[in-house]
Amino acid sequence: MNATVSWKGISISCRVMDSFFSHVKGLMFSRRLRKDKGVLFVFPDDRQRDIHMLFVFFALDVVWLDHNGKVLKIAREVKPFTPFVQGTVARYWLEVDAGVAEKLHVGDRLTINLKRSDIS
Repeated sequence: MNATVSWKGISISCRVMDSFFSHVKGLMFSRRLRKDKGVLFVFPDDRQRDIHMLFVFFALDVVWLDHNGKVLKIAREVKPFTPFVQGTVARYWLEVDAGVAEKLHVGDRLTINLKRSDIS
């Protein structure tokens, strides 16, 4: 599944992480993330969502969102290999390259468009 997440004239094409394994692996072992790409972690409920940056080789901005796409918390320029980042109760979190979320603020609303991939 893929998604487009947009705000304030910015549109990010995202890979969706919606399984236990994808939640654990995330961007581990990835070398970079383009400015127009991101990863959207999707969960079926609202719970405390903390992250790690183990084996992630570049800094990220991380944005926690409620079920309506409202920004609940932002961690900016999270350093590679950070063992623990405390999140908040959220339905989604978005990971983008460091600096991409610089114009976002807590309380802003993002548009999330989830798309199922067609396999031909």
